[in-house]
Formats: sequence, C-alpha cells, structure tokens
Amino acid sequence: EGQRPLADRASDVLRGLNAQGLQVEIPEYQIVPFGPGRSDFRTLTAPLAGDPSGTRIFEALRTVIPDMVYNDLSQRYENAPFVKPGAYEVWLGPEGR
Repeated sequence: EGQRPLADRASDVLRGLNAQGLQVEIPEYQIVPFGPGRSDFRTLTAPLAGDPSGTRIFEALRTVIPDMVYNDLSQRYENAPFVKPGAYEVWLGPEGR
C-alpha cells in the first residue's frame, strides 16, 4: 500500500503514452506479499518486428522509477496460453515504498 503514490505516478506516465497514440492497457494494481528486490519491467513475449512499444514504455517509466531494470522473460512465457502478445508487467521494488 505504501507504493501507491509511485504506482499512481507510473500510471500517469502510461496514460501520457496513450495520449500520444500508444495503446497501453493499465490494469488495476495488484498488491502481493512478495516481489523483486528492485523495480522490474518484465517483457513476457518477444516484441513484434519493428515495434518499439516495450522500449518506449520502459524509458517512459524510468522517468519516475529511475532504478527500474528491464527483464526479458519472453523465453519462459512466449507460448503460455494466459499471456497476451505484447504483454508487459511492471513490478515495484522496495525503493517504491
């Protein structure tokens, strides 16, 4: 719950990308009892050829979460039936508290 202000700022950044024409889905926040040691931008599927969306999203989020790391998990989740193409996740680490 202490990360909500940072999550709100990150959502504002993503809404700004939507206003620029990039379609970014912003789901409800999920609070989990565990997480990464630092903020993490996770790619769950390989980007489509020539699609810079993931990079644009990551760089935009780093304006409010400068220590965020890029974590490519596409090899693990590429064929998972529950993962949408072009899916990304944002995990906030303890520095967001």
